[in-house]
Amino acid sequence: MRRVLLSLLALLLTAVAVPALSVPMAVPARAVVAGTITGAVTVPAGYDVRAVQVFATTTAAPTGISPGNGTWVQPDGTFEITGLAAGTYHLAFGTYWSDMNPCSYGRDRWWTSPGVATGTCNAGTLSGAGTVTITDGVATALGTTPLLTEFPAHHYSGRAVAAPGRSVAGVQVELWGASDGAWNIPGDWYRLDSVPTRTLTTSGSFGFDLPTLPNGLRLALRFVAPGGSDYVFSFADSGLTGATTGAGGVPFGSGAVGLTVLPLAANADTDLGTRTLKTATTHVSGGVTITGAPEWGRTLSAHSDVVWGDAGVGTVLQWLRNGVVIDGLTGPELVLDGLDDGWEVELSVRAVPDGFHAWTGAPVESAPVVVVNTTPFGAVAPVVTGTPSVGRALTASPGLWRPTVATYSYGYQWLRDGAPIPGATAATYPLGAGDVGRRFAVEVTASRPADAGASNPWFTGPGTARSAATDAVTPAALPPGTVRAWPARKPPRRKAEVATRVRVSRPALSPDAAALGVRVDYQWYAGKRVVRGATGRALKVRKTFRGSVVAVRVTVSAPGHLPQTRTIRFGRP
Repeated sequence: MRRVLLSLLALLLTAVAVPALSVPMAVPARAVVAGTITGAVTVPAGYDVRAVQVFATTTAAPTGISPGNGTWVQPDGTFEITGLAAGTYHLAFGTYWSDMNPCSYGRDRWWTSPGVATGTCNAGTLSGAGTVTITDGVATALGTTPLLTEFPAHHYSGRAVAAPGRSVAGVQVELWGASDGAWNIPGDWYRLDSVPTRTLTTSGSFGFDLPTLPNGLRLALRFVAPGGSDYVFSFADSGLTGATTGAGGVPFGSGAVGLTVLPLAANADTDLGTRTLKTATTHVSGGVTITGAPEWGRTLSAHSDVVWGDAGVGTVLQWLRNGVVIDGLTGPELVLDGLDDGWEVELSVRAVPDGFHAWTGAPVESAPVVVVNTTPFGAVAPVVTGTPSVGRALTASPGLWRPTVATYSYGYQWLRDGAPIPGATAATYPLGAGDVGRRFAVEVTASRPADAGASNPWFTGPGTARSAATDAVTPAALPPGTVRAWPARKPPRRKAEVATRVRVSRPALSPDAAALGVRVDYQWYAGKRVVRGATGRALKVRKTFRGSVVAVRVTVSAPGHLPQTRTIRFGRP
């Protein structure tokens, strides 16, 4: 009986619950389905399309976007911007040239119409931009938009050569890129597959049409020899070596026979010159040494006694800075003149086979030397110009000082017969009467001006250099017009007669004569005989003078000047 009652109770509860489940439930509101913009871009050969960012902004706030919040273009050039609410939008394209900035003073580009992106943003003002309408749940396709079309392509060309009788045909030239690791592309070297590989013919010529390279992006050519070739790694520049790896560790220097970095900011066609493919030689013996003071501004010399395995192979001395080859710097001497040649830089030199041979073993290098900053170096001695004569002035030029990249202030000290002249510290020195017969030189002091790096001085002190000495200073000629009128016989017709006196007048001198210290001297003669004691303007004629011409020599002189003379004759008594 109890079991029957429980069963009836369960049926009753079931009957009551069913109507409650049949009550209609509230339907939630349908979610908004966002719209999508799709499209593709094209860029000039050599520009990585992955370094393009696409920005979408509403027309209500057209410039309300910032770098870094856009969508990166895919390697195939396509892009897709999702999650856009229904409405109207502007579309901007960021590139290296605009620093990914959608409002970059006219260097940015905004979508205008299908296949056209000529809109720009300057100082927050948008002009020339088209609009894209987004419908809820619909993908809006914009097609393909060419970018960077205003940048003309320039031709980078060169030629590969090999030893006589050998061919470079079949060598492949690949285009690789590298960046600073920003803006969606690798920081290490990677193959630009969008640019076809060039395969050399027997001419060895190669060429690529590429846009001007933006800062932060580098392009390089990788030369790869065909299978079975005995060419070895032969050349590189810009710090690249056969051990340089690519992004993700892919082979770059390894497997190549040469690497060439294209020059930055080449706004014209560029001839890359000749690249030489080489075969291996061996290192038999010898090494490289460096001599010379490793001081900034001085000169280092390299010496080699290397012997290579192939007959007739000479040695090229290649300089390295901090272990990296200095492009184009070969030879037995290195002048430490550049900004990169001081401040404890480490320099070394490497022996490299010349011609069509290469050494691929451990580099044959000198021990490194560390450059120190001491004092400026007088590479060319000071020079004294001017005529070494009384009344003239000597002028000093400071000479040539290294490093030439520095700014110097100069001090001067004049020397007379090797001894400093007190107070003579100007660049010029006036020669006076007391300098006759003396020789002059100048000592120049070169210093780094205090306002050119006091917080980071370049040198430990000033440098000094001395000029060669001048010839001995000679007297000067008396100024023209010093003697306005020479003495004359007084009276004019007076002749020498025994027991009479003969006399001459005084000379007429210029007003400046006294300042010059001019003096007048007289000396009487009887024939060629000096009349002793006869040094005045008058002379008494003696019997002993008979048959000899009586005359007086008048001398006008001044300290430091050449004397002038005049002889006045009175005839024979």
